[in-house]
Amino acid sequence: MNTTQDMYEKDFKILLISDIISSFGSSLTATALTIYIFSISNNLLTASLFPFFTVLPKVVLTPFVGKFNFGVSYRKYFSTFEMILGLIMLNLIWINSIPLLLIFYIVFSTVFFFLEIYRAEFLKVICNDDNIHRRQSLSRTFNTAVTVVGPVTAGIILEKTNVNFVYITDFITYIIAGILILFISKDLKMKKSKHSKIKKIKFKFENNYIFIGSVFITFLGGTTSLLTLSYIIYFLNQSSASYGMIMTNMSMGSVLGSLAINIPFFKKHKNSTTSIAILFSGLIILSVIFKPGYILLNFILFISGIFSSYTMTVLAIALYIKYSVEEIKEKYALFSLLIDSSTAVSKPFAGVIEKYFGVITSLIIMGTGFVLLSVYKMLNSLILNIKKNAA
Repeated sequence: MNTTQDMYEKDFKILLISDIISSFGSSLTATALTIYIFSISNNLLTASLFPFFTVLPKVVLTPFVGKFNFGVSYRKYFSTFEMILGLIMLNLIWINSIPLLLIFYIVFSTVFFFLEIYRAEFLKVICNDDNIHRRQSLSRTFNTAVTVVGPVTAGIILEKTNVNFVYITDFITYIIAGILILFISKDLKMKKSKHSKIKKIKFKFENNYIFIGSVFITFLGGTTSLLTLSYIIYFLNQSSASYGMIMTNMSMGSVLGSLAINIPFFKKHKNSTTSIAILFSGLIILSVIFKPGYILLNFILFISGIFSSYTMTVLAIALYIKYSVEEIKEKYALFSLLIDSSTAVSKPFAGVIEKYFGVITSLIIMGTGFVLLSVYKMLNSLILNIKKNAA
């Protein structure tokens, strides 16, 4: 490994640690604010507005990502934005009004969005096609683990103290992340985008599977997740705490799934194994036709978490390989927007289909959706290979 590669390896490790700390803070914020708003309003709809406002800045800003060129080093940019996030959290201590909290959360989500897209660009700058598999796998693995630890930590803090201690904890995490990022290379500057806005995606059968696949996988997964809650409570007569445990179990499967891409066999055959992973995600969900008990359901969702996470990791890697440094933040913004939007839409959809079809039939519909998506992926790969060979 030469000196430049050594430097970039150091930069990646610093970025990864800073990202983990920052993501932990954002996970605390999202969970704590949702619980806090629900406790003072006793209105689930009001509490659900906070996750919605995470998506809103992405909806508004994504088409214009290409116009934002700050012309500074990544080091200064990341550090500044982490510090801003910390200050926003600290200011929440003095705000008790729900409308003001919503406004501050919109500002927070906007700043975090800008941090996300330039992290993606920086990762593209310091990676090549050979090491992007390992680095993207590690990044997704640790961030998945954060989604397990963050909500639990927020719940413990709220139970033992109050929401202000969450804000203070968040403030500390963002300040630490901001200081840590100062140790990345000074000379790496932001890249100017090729386009002023994201081009319209043409949903052709053989193109754009990165985006189409991410939408359907997150939508089907989000719907299945909420249907599982209903299945556990109303069909198995278990408590909501059991749902928390089963979701944690699925998240642990997701950690393994994001690591699997580092295994040489999967790295070499990622296209074919992705199709198989999607297929088995569907087949294992279809097993609800046998009305599994709680222990078996834990196993089903653990395996499902492995398959789904592996697929999403492969899609994220494909995004970084396909697009240039100049394009990556625009494409990553769209990728992130589609994932968050499809997840948000999946929740009310789960309620609608459960009302009309019941929980078992609804889960069977979701499993069938995964199976059909795997067929689409197989045909998509086949068509692209035929075109490649013909050329």
